[in-house]
Amino acid sequence: MADITETIEESLAGILDISNFIPRLALRATWEIGRIAVARWHLDSKMDAVNRSYNKVRNELCEVGLLAEEVYLDSIELEVALLPNFGEVGYVFERVPLALRLLGWREGVIYLPGDIPDLNTYVPGGSLINTIRHEYAHAWHWMEPDFFERSWYGKAFSIPYDDTGNTPIQDWAERKKSNRDFRRSLKNCRTPSQQERFLAREFQNEFVSEYAATLSREDLAETFMTYLKYRNSLGRFKSRPGVYKKLVAVERAVKTARRELGL
Repeated sequence: MADITETIEESLAGILDISNFIPRLALRATWEIGRIAVARWHLDSKMDAVNRSYNKVRNELCEVGLLAEEVYLDSIELEVALLPNFGEVGYVFERVPLALRLLGWREGVIYLPGDIPDLNTYVPGGSLINTIRHEYAHAWHWMEPDFFERSWYGKAFSIPYDDTGNTPIQDWAERKKSNRDFRRSLKNCRTPSQQERFLAREFQNEFVSEYAATLSREDLAETFMTYLKYRNSLGRFKSRPGVYKKLVAVERAVKTARRELGL
């Protein structure tokens, strides 16, 4: 998940810094206040869906052994933020700047935007449940970052979780360039459309979604989301070898954590 800190701070700047209270910022502040008011007005009608989705994911985590009463991920909370969305459908702060801390944001909490937007607008096929599954991966890392520095993570995802200078799509492209079979198959594509279809298939073999290719942490979170959703039928992904490898790695990591927790 991209860091939303700067976006929130920029949005709040026009409201909190009186010295910058010029007409353009006043208009922005008025607009944002209006968005907040509308979001809160409609929130009650959405909370049943939020609570159902949150409890469903908690039950899944309980089933796989990462959560029990007062144990491990049971401490992760979910809150609906005061502010509406800025393109994010959910987020977790691993470090909260002082300015945001004073406004009530906390580390390790899964936040949904105040307007809980139509997720299909941002993520094709997106859902509230999948968003919460995704954000639990980030919350898990926040809770136990050392667990993700073990060898299993590098073998599955190649790039360290916190690395933002290298992207999975770049790493994948470099590996493909050195693969003789891949180069031969691409060369055998006779038209640009054939090449496009071939590359799309190769991409889908490696990543569960386009978002997974943006950062290592998002590759983990999207894979973890998929693992929870299809935890009892991972074999369906065997035709996508790169994806299947990551799903199996996550499944083994979950079993390792469960064993260490004694659950």
